[in-house]
Amino acid sequence: MAIVNAGNLPVYDDIEPKLLQLCEDLLWNKDPNCTEKLLQYAQVCHNHDHMCASHENIVHKKMHTHKGFFFADSEKT
Repeated sequence: MAIVNAGNLPVYDDIEPKLLQLCEDLLWNKDPNCTEKLLQYAQVCHNHDHMCASHENIVHKKMHTHKGFFFADSEKT
C-alpha cells in the first residue's frame, strides 16, 4: 500500500494518448510486451527531456556570454 498525493496526479484526459495506451495495456494485460514497450517509451522521453534541458542550458549560457557576462558552472574542478 502507498500514500498518493492526488494533487500531483494528472487529469486522465490530459495524459498523452500514446502513454495512456501503454499504461492501459500494462494495467489490463492486453499486450504481452507492454512492459518492454513502456520502458522503451520512458527511455525515449528521458533522452528527449535530457536533450531539451541541455539545449536550454546551452542557449542560456550563450545568451549570458553574448551580453558580456561570463557564465560558468557552479561546480568546482
